[in-house]
Amino acid sequence: MTPGAGPQKQFSSLWVSKTLPLLLVTGASVLMILSARGDLWHDEVWSILFAENARTPLELFFFKHDNNHLLNTLFLYLAGNQTHFIVYRLLSILSGIGSFLLLGHIARKLWGNRDAILALVLCGSSFQLILMFSEARGYAPAIFFSLLAFACLLHVGDPLKTLTLLLFWAACVLGILAHATFVIIFFAMLSYSLTLFSVAHKRGQKLYTQTIRLFFIYGPPAIFMTVLYLWFFSPMMIGGGPEVSKAQNILQSLSLPFGHIWKPKIAVVAFTVTALIMVAGCFLLFRQQNRLWSFFVASLIAIPVLIVGITRPSYFSPRYLTICLPFFYLLTARLLGTLVTSGKWNKWMAIFLVALFIAGNAQPMVSLLLNGRGHYKAALEAIIEHSDGDKVVISGNDYYKMMRLILFYRRFLPSSPEIQYAKPSEWEQQQPDWFITFSWRPEKQPLPLIVMPYIGSYALFGEYRYSGYGSGWHWFLYQKAPPKEQPVPAG
Repeated sequence: MTPGAGPQKQFSSLWVSKTLPLLLVTGASVLMILSARGDLWHDEVWSILFAENARTPLELFFFKHDNNHLLNTLFLYLAGNQTHFIVYRLLSILSGIGSFLLLGHIARKLWGNRDAILALVLCGSSFQLILMFSEARGYAPAIFFSLLAFACLLHVGDPLKTLTLLLFWAACVLGILAHATFVIIFFAMLSYSLTLFSVAHKRGQKLYTQTIRLFFIYGPPAIFMTVLYLWFFSPMMIGGGPEVSKAQNILQSLSLPFGHIWKPKIAVVAFTVTALIMVAGCFLLFRQQNRLWSFFVASLIAIPVLIVGITRPSYFSPRYLTICLPFFYLLTARLLGTLVTSGKWNKWMAIFLVALFIAGNAQPMVSLLLNGRGHYKAALEAIIEHSDGDKVVISGNDYYKMMRLILFYRRFLPSSPEIQYAKPSEWEQQQPDWFITFSWRPEKQPLPLIVMPYIGSYALFGEYRYSGYGSGWHWFLYQKAPPKEQPVPAG
């Protein structure tokens, strides 16, 4: 299945064609490893607890929860208890490295060295991709297998190549096991194949032969996905997340290529630029008679809109569209590569857009490298250090989220004093010594004092921040004031 026009011969020197892409992949890999050093945040810990609660790998298929990304949870199950957090993230890191290698290969085979370098620059500086490639969840392997399946599809050929077809099937099966959003790319590939199917039919090829061929390529993975949907995804429990408006969700989703943007006016600009690039890139491929335009229209626009419109999910996060990002950058690289060779002003426009992508992603990237996804272990260590007696009682503004993190991190703390977590219904009896509040908003500022009815007041002890973007929470730690310092109730 050939996409149309072949690659152009560009940058024939060994430095540009071989060494520079390798350096770009190496640089992105270093960013991923540095980003994977810090504490595990709540959703990663939740996945680890799923893995630890399973007695056998098969039992993982019975935890029908949206935070149970099956392939990643299976890896965590096999990894077992680890003292170095980066081990839990190895699957994602390796998936990230493989994704960059595949992306460079795909862009080079389709459009040449220049576009491959541009694609690697854009992806290597993408905050959202580095974030997902350094996090112990299923998004990273889903991206890797989506790129692998796409690369296989382009090389299946006619007649069918058995090994490539088997690899395509395996990539689709592992991709959907990694994360449900893989289905976006699967349907986009099917849409692309259907356009080739119609072209083949117009050229006089037998309809029966083409139908059998199409079913042979997509049938086995489609059957597996259908069974998995009926068993696992359909009855799945949704854990939810921060509630935002539909308009804000749309803005943040189409702003992802420029990093995480909180300010509405800047998000509108990023949204507009992203939309224009998608339209211009797809039109460029259509004008060049490159049949891949149908794949990009489907993967970046039609399929996501169709899935959301049909399923109407109770909760939607912009990160669900992360799987589309590498393909957006691939399309952007084709557009920028064309601009570079089509005149002086277009060349400067391409340079400006690349600089805009890098600048937009730089701030959250630096913050991720410096602050990670939070400092939960350090907060609990501070509690241990500044507590007397053989027991310390902790509570917070969300029982289940706090409980999971404390349950995980207390295994790395001294055995004395013993940490207990008090539910809100137990506050009067337990009288918590410490109180923790959390927020995911970067601008959140904690109150200096919290007064809790019937149990006393709590003074701000410390702030334990995360990067402020994407994954993690700010923790605000409060210590109970001594009785003599308790405020006197009015009246």
